[in-house]
Amino acid sequence: MPFTLLSTVVLMAMGLVCGAALNALADDLPRRARPRLPHCLNCDHAFGPWQWLALVAFAARRRCAHCGSPLAWRRPVVELVSAALWPYVFARFGLTLQFALLSILLECLLLITVIDLE
Repeated sequence: MPFTLLSTVVLMAMGLVCGAALNALADDLPRRARPRLPHCLNCDHAFGPWQWLALVAFAARRRCAHCGSPLAWRRPVVELVSAALWPYVFARFGLTLQFALLSILLECLLLITVIDLE
């Protein structure tokens, strides 16, 4: 499968969605809480669907809509790193089993790194 602009955009979108899921897991797993939808760490208010992707939330408003506390800078950084990893791995391995396994491994390592840094 050739590496085109469309495949790059699709892979980056998949990386953004995985990054959003990693953010939700990084918020809940260290507290041994059941993973749930993205929420404010200050007031525990669930974010609206438009705030699930941190890049959208930062572009629109950098604060929680409920309590006004600033959103963590970690959230968009994790999404950007995740979005950059997917096209890189695809360019290296193509659409193979290695690509799928390495993408899962890198996402798990990113989650562990984020949790450890906090």
